[in-house]
Amino acid sequence: MIEDLKDFIKSKAIVPAERIGYLEPLRGFVEEYRPLDIISVNYDICIEQFCNTHRLSYRDGFDVEWNPKTFAAEHTDIRLYKLHGSVMWYQSDRGGYIKSPVKTEEGKIELLTGEKAENLMLYPMQKWDYAEPFLELMVRIKHFLESEECKFLIVVGYSFRDEYIIK
Repeated sequence: MIEDLKDFIKSKAIVPAERIGYLEPLRGFVEEYRPLDIISVNYDICIEQFCNTHRLSYRDGFDVEWNPKTFAAEHTDIRLYKLHGSVMWYQSDRGGYIKSPVKTEEGKIELLTGEKAENLMLYPMQKWDYAEPFLELMVRIKHFLESEECKFLIVVGYSFRDEYIIK
């Protein structure tokens, strides 16, 4: 049942570019506050599609593999912190973390190296099975929110049910 749920979530989180028009106002924020820091608990690819549509660069901690140094890259329009993972993020059976922007309805894939990988997504009420990259993202966000660089925080559509985020 859990695998079916993961596959269902993945099928709904792959959002076509023509369905992200509601994000259009973000362009003004990007222009004024570049790089714009976006913290998301969603698995979907709305922000990624927005960036692709408007030819904006974004960093989410991955090049192909998990590499948090990418957040410091110059000429970045958006830094995207996905606290619960993404339909594009995977953990391999050898312990590595990768990003694959290939559309697949399945939550498990086989890599060219022969490794098996499955979606790296934390589900509601799930224990933290993964230290990375979620722990690193939480530390970065905490430092950012406490810094002078953070001018404001806008929260949209979030219920604050995650105890670790509240703290």
